[in-house]
Amino acid sequence: MPIDKYIDKIEGVRTSHKTRLQDPTYYDNGLYLLLPETSEHSDILVGQTRLVYTSNKEPTMKSLNINPQNNDNRDPLYQDGYLGNINNQQALELNNYQWGFTLNPILFVEFLNILKSGNALNENNKKVDPRRIEAILDDILEARDPSRAEWLNSRYEIKKENKKIYYMKFIKGSLLAVEEELDKDTLMEDKQINLDDWLRNPTSQGLPRKNAKTGEFNYWYPRNGVVAGFGASSGRAYLDCFGILRTRIPASGYVVQT
Repeated sequence: MPIDKYIDKIEGVRTSHKTRLQDPTYYDNGLYLLLPETSEHSDILVGQTRLVYTSNKEPTMKSLNINPQNNDNRDPLYQDGYLGNINNQQALELNNYQWGFTLNPILFVEFLNILKSGNALNENNKKVDPRRIEAILDDILEARDPSRAEWLNSRYEIKKENKKIYYMKFIKGSLLAVEEELDKDTLMEDKQINLDDWLRNPTSQGLPRKNAKTGEFNYWYPRNGVVAGFGASSGRAYLDCFGILRTRIPASGYVVQT
């Protein structure tokens, strides 16, 4: 099925009247990865790579005051680099302009779990080559230079006992802006945690729990007024709700709801 059949306006998208996918038969890498339907959302397509500048995006980028060029990061996924050094608001708006949206933490956890399962499917419901999956995982998680990162769609308000999260969330099939109390089981201290333990058992909002196991993955708990980001560099991979990445984080790949 062509990709344009999947693309719809985010506001008011419902789970009904949805084309069912056929059984996978062979490797076909495609452009997107499928997050299968759950009780919380319908099928979602996630871009396999971060946003890459192409000339047709230039008018949109200029309207958002984004420097329309790719960075110098090169690897098998990005032979010409990718769009980097944009702020959170620019990343959210750029995804929205392309009929997409930026993953919140709990959807990002789903995305990582699909990749780590080794059984990812693309937008045509075809199996993605395991070597491609490994390259995507390495791009996100591997401790190496250059630094890579992406914004997530969540902002925190932390004031004494009043702790809130603001983010986009699926409710009855529609993506809506919500304000919620921060899950009381959220880990509220900086800690090196076990990545797989977090991915197996996140809070309802996608963050590590208070009983998160110790490991080598860096977690900085939510601070007031900060938005979340996920990144990796030569020393570590990390989930940042502290604000360290405010000025040097690339955009995430955009996603499209089916």
